[in-house]
Amino acid sequence: MEYTLEWIGELSLKILGRFHEARVGKIVQCFKNTAYIRTVYDELICLTSYPIRAPVNLNFKGELDFRNLDYIDAEVIITSDGLYIKDTSLNISFT
Repeated sequence: MEYTLEWIGELSLKILGRFHEARVGKIVQCFKNTAYIRTVYDELICLTSYPIRAPVNLNFKGELDFRNLDYIDAEVIITSDGLYIKDTSLNISFT
């Protein structure tokens, strides 16, 4: 599954900026359209398809029901292209 991050909140950008081709953390909670990422530095990032922008949010467009996926404790990896959670990629687009 492939999605594009359409909004990266200011705090999330600052947190993610510390990681380069590395493990960011893991998924700690899943809801219908939202999952929470706990970073290795014990910070929380909200990954959501809801259109509400917030400093800690990563917003993507598309339908992804996190409750139906086995993502609890799944590692979140960042690369130059974006974030990866198991078989899901969230590409970073600044267009």
